[in-house]
Amino acid sequence: MSFLLVPLVVAARLPILAAEAFRLAQGRPAASGTMPEASRMVAEKFAAAQEGSAAALAELTRLNLEMTLRLLRGDSHGVARLANGAPMRFARAALRPGLRRVRGNARRLLGA
Repeated sequence: MSFLLVPLVVAARLPILAAEAFRLAQGRPAASGTMPEASRMVAEKFAAAQEGSAAALAELTRLNLEMTLRLLRGDSHGVARLANGAPMRFARAALRPGLRRVRGNARRLLGA
């Protein structure tokens, strides 16, 4: 659902980015104490990617533990079910930080 907010966030950021580019083209720096939207946008992307990779690794560790415990109990069907759902678990874990940022940006930029 949060991915539906992405085009709205991009549309809200475009005028801000254009104003920043215009201001920089005139040789005027950003106001002191504020982070330009372009810098904020890039910093958020890196932070979300880092958090997403850490979350995916944590999910891999949890899944490995669950599969090991099921194997020790002799539940091979349970292991197969876990392995079948593993890609979606990794994807959800990796995307969660980015989706949180999209919702936050929508609130900040759109007042939603």
